[in-house]
Amino acid sequence: MRCICCFFLLTIIALAGLAAFLAAQIKVPQVDFNGIANHPSGLAHFSKTDVHAFDINLGLNIGVVNPNMASVKFEKITATAFYPTSPARPVGGGELSDLVINAHATTNFTFPFQIHYDHSKDEEQRMLLDITQKCGFTGGAKKDLVINYILTPTIRIIGFPLSVAIKNSVSLPCPPLTLSGFNNISI
Repeated sequence: MRCICCFFLLTIIALAGLAAFLAAQIKVPQVDFNGIANHPSGLAHFSKTDVHAFDINLGLNIGVVNPNMASVKFEKITATAFYPTSPARPVGGGELSDLVINAHATTNFTFPFQIHYDHSKDEEQRMLLDITQKCGFTGGAKKDLVINYILTPTIRIIGFPLSVAIKNSVSLPCPPLTLSGFNNISI
């Protein structure tokens, strides 16, 4: 009986040591934002969805350098976007499925992203005014748009989905929009 207990104890210690060794080998991948591209589904940069609403459709070019000896498959990556003028109300986002980040490699992909403006949810027009000012439509210099987001990647570990919410913000250059698109929005 004593031998069996010692064997199990040594096995547990060996597995814990192996897990600690493997965990020490994991390095944080480098994630780079490489600019704006066309939406991966071919959607127009600007589309009027209603008399009082429009969408800004983008592709975000992302590069991931994975120095680890293991690849990672994301079942789904979901982003929910919030505009700083109304930080509690979602204004868009995007979703990407079945993304594989290869081991010891650089993986580049385009993340589909959409910002939706609806006048009925922006009664003081703060979001619209901020976008037109930062994109230079009011005569000022162009500035980056700041978008707050919650990124939720989902991976499967031993068949169980595991998701973690990551809150952050990103500064994006104004997409190639024309003032004529904004002139057709009824406020």
